[in-house]
Amino acid sequence: MDITIGQPLWLLLFPVVMLFMGIMYQHTRGKNPSRKRTAFILRTLVFVLLILALADLGISLENEETATIFLVDVSDSASSQQKKAEELIKEAVQSLPEKEKIGVITFGKDTKVEQFVTDKKLFERITAFPSTSATNMEKAVQAALSIYPENTAKRLVLVTDSMENEGKLTNMSSTILSNDIQVSYLKLEQLDQAELYVSNVTIPDNINIGDVFNVTVKVESNIKTSATLTLYEGKTKKLSKQIEVQNGSNTFLFQDQQAEGGLKNYRVTIEPIEDTITVNNEFVAFTNAVAPAKFLLIEGIGGESSEYVKLLKACNVDYDVVTPELAPGNMVKLCGYKAVILMNVNADKLSEGFMNIIESYVKDYGGGLITVGGRHSYAPGNYKDTILETILPVTMDIETPLQNPSKSVVLVIDHSGSMSDLSGGKDNLELAKEAAISTLDLLESSDQIGVVAFDDTYTWVVPLQKAADKDAIKSKIAGISIGGGTSIYPAVNVAADALIEDTSEIRHIILLTDGQDGYTQYEPLYTKLDSNYITLSTVGVGASVDVNIMQELAYRGSGRYYESNSGTDIPKIFMEEMYLASRSYLVNREFVPSIVGNSAMIGDAAIDGMPKLYGYVATTKKPLATNHLVSDTGEPILTTWQYGIGKAVAFTSDGQNQWTKEYANWDKYAEIWKNIFDYVVTEVESDQEIVEVGQGADGATIKYETKEYTNETKVNVVYTDENGNTKELTLDATAPGKYQGEVPLEETGIYGLSIQKEENGQVVSTKTKAVAKQYSKEYRFASEDSTFDQFIKEVGAKEITDAATIFKEQAVQADTNRSIVKWLIFLAMCFFFLDIVVRRLGLSSKEIIGQIRKWKVFEIKEKKPSKEAVSKEQTKERFHISFGKNGTASDEGKKVLKDAKIQNVNEGRNETKKAAASDKKNIPETKTDEQRLNTSQLLKKQKERNK
Repeated sequence: MDITIGQPLWLLLFPVVMLFMGIMYQHTRGKNPSRKRTAFILRTLVFVLLILALADLGISLENEETATIFLVDVSDSASSQQKKAEELIKEAVQSLPEKEKIGVITFGKDTKVEQFVTDKKLFERITAFPSTSATNMEKAVQAALSIYPENTAKRLVLVTDSMENEGKLTNMSSTILSNDIQVSYLKLEQLDQAELYVSNVTIPDNINIGDVFNVTVKVESNIKTSATLTLYEGKTKKLSKQIEVQNGSNTFLFQDQQAEGGLKNYRVTIEPIEDTITVNNEFVAFTNAVAPAKFLLIEGIGGESSEYVKLLKACNVDYDVVTPELAPGNMVKLCGYKAVILMNVNADKLSEGFMNIIESYVKDYGGGLITVGGRHSYAPGNYKDTILETILPVTMDIETPLQNPSKSVVLVIDHSGSMSDLSGGKDNLELAKEAAISTLDLLESSDQIGVVAFDDTYTWVVPLQKAADKDAIKSKIAGISIGGGTSIYPAVNVAADALIEDTSEIRHIILLTDGQDGYTQYEPLYTKLDSNYITLSTVGVGASVDVNIMQELAYRGSGRYYESNSGTDIPKIFMEEMYLASRSYLVNREFVPSIVGNSAMIGDAAIDGMPKLYGYVATTKKPLATNHLVSDTGEPILTTWQYGIGKAVAFTSDGQNQWTKEYANWDKYAEIWKNIFDYVVTEVESDQEIVEVGQGADGATIKYETKEYTNETKVNVVYTDENGNTKELTLDATAPGKYQGEVPLEETGIYGLSIQKEENGQVVSTKTKAVAKQYSKEYRFASEDSTFDQFIKEVGAKEITDAATIFKEQAVQADTNRSIVKWLIFLAMCFFFLDIVVRRLGLSSKEIIGQIRKWKVFEIKEKKPSKEAVSKEQTKERFHISFGKNGTASDEGKKVLKDAKIQNVNEGRNETKKAAASDKKNIPETKTDEQRLNTSQLLKKQKERNK
């Protein structure tokens, strides 16, 4: 047992305290010396105990137990040797000496505890598997340190192939040495197997449009084999060649050329005849094709952007045109465009990938978004409650809808033979007639209604007329009867012709049918509806309806499609449809737009006034947005705002020169659009910032340096994978104006990075970068500069061959340090309170001891001597008193002898009584007369003897 002192400097207080107590003792007057001395001793003890407590006094006891932890490499590169590792541990468990404990931790990219430290023989096989895509021995050692029991000798056994590719094992050397951990290792040899992989792809960082550039591919192999090497740009296959791979390093070359600007991502794959691991047969890279700013124009219907394209050309804007289905769903590709223009696009037609990334494209990457109106945009285009409504400066709700807009409705009802099918006790035709009558009841007498019944031909049951005489119209509707076949197109076409000349603000067709006619040439009808702003909704009844054509009719007709399986809900559908149609999102009327305030967007273009507009899609401005042009009722025509670091513009009139037909030849129209295009091209990059992107263990390392910064400066990184998933990370400030962090990247591929500098919550500059995430280094050949050998040398580790050698060398025994600080403080408090008691009662040390004796706290009971011993002592004493040393009797002696005789006689009587009582006790309870007589005689004789 040893005494330990954790804070020895506190012991320097001893001479100071003793000097202080000596001075106090000398200058204390008027006290009893004994009391004065007692107070001095108690106070000195208090100070001594407190100083020892401050010095962290403890007792060190040696612990003979040893804890051995096996660190087992289960990464993919060591997977073939797992059986050997298991056999080693099982053998060690079976031969476990006394006072030894074993724990097992498996490791790869991270760690898992297979077995906590125990003396029980539990291990059978490895069942805990962490991520095996890398080897991180530094994490493994850290995990072992966390589960070692306290106050035990420590032994560490590393079972690994030594192919460290994440972390740095040598970082743990000093920790191992400072904790006296004995290290052993078993190096797992890799099995010979055919393997090759793409180790690198080199592309210039920047290329010019039209220039031919090289793509250099490096392949490492331990065999000679044939393979197919392929180059992809994005998902497009560019080039492929058959190659012969030699044992060792191989270099191959591709050449490519770019006709478009933006960030281009490449992928190289190899397909060998012989190979073991395939995850390393692919490598990604990227380059930036330098080109002027380009816009992406997404047109709702192919070819309808021809008039709007003239504006782009007039403004010298480079552009690409695609349909909604082909809108890019990859952030890297989308960031190749400065802005996106949605012209008369229905949200339902946009690709899912595009909808997933468009918000981040604007908000985080500074892209621009312009929406141009039309029958398929905004509310009619189902923007309500989508991400588009979130980004745009307008909402799809109408804040001040038109009061009782004039309406013209034509109901086109199928009365073919199949409409006689029953639904809820009524045939579908009867339910359709009820729906038509319900629709009539929703119309004002000034509104117009028409009813067309069709089978293989059509009939105007109610020619288009005002809904004034509703009873007469209802009677005609009720007279519709079952007919023959089904022919949809002629009936809808004649309804559209009737509405063309109508001047109502809402012109709407509702088509109901339960069949199909096989007719597909509806394009002229779509053109007619579109050019005259007539809307069409469809209702399909039953299982035989042609759903595809009904949905297409509704979409191209800017209406809605309803599916009725039971038929009984037809009246409800008609009423709902009339309510939605009457909302009047499509405003068809002639007016001159008004300029709001001093709009920089309009500038000097409207000094001489503006041409008339003939319609727009009704929306409502968001509170923080800015209106530049409004309708005669104050509804938005041109509205802008900033969303994140990007900008969004809503133009609610059209781009097809129907509502804007007077603007087609207006010489200032292109000038306004030039201002809009310049506005959405966000230029927030600054030369004051330096960004470095590198490869880290688990992702990309970002280093950011700025010359302009304050205490409130923050640097955020928004990173987006190829599937459009976006996350955000805030960099740590490492020095004035310098920020650093590591972006975790999980899947292989190209990631877009937007590095944003914020001041007081506002983004003041941004840098756009990209980074490639490759497969793990776990799937490469072992590196020559592995730190494993260096670690083994630094910690003095010994190689083992079997389990028996693990326990041969005794690990450094650990000392159990037990602090006694609490006990010292407790005793100091006891002496302190005793000092208070002494001073209050004025007691000396002798009085204290005497008081303690009164409390019999330390009283020891004396052992009484036996009667025999007392008798001998008394006899000896009496002899000396009676005869003295010369044997002559004295008067006093005679008296003592007399008293002794009397005492002896009394003692004899007492003995006789005891004997008689004992004899009486032993007499049986049942006695004969003779026995009683004998007993009486015995007692009589005993009495005489006693006398």
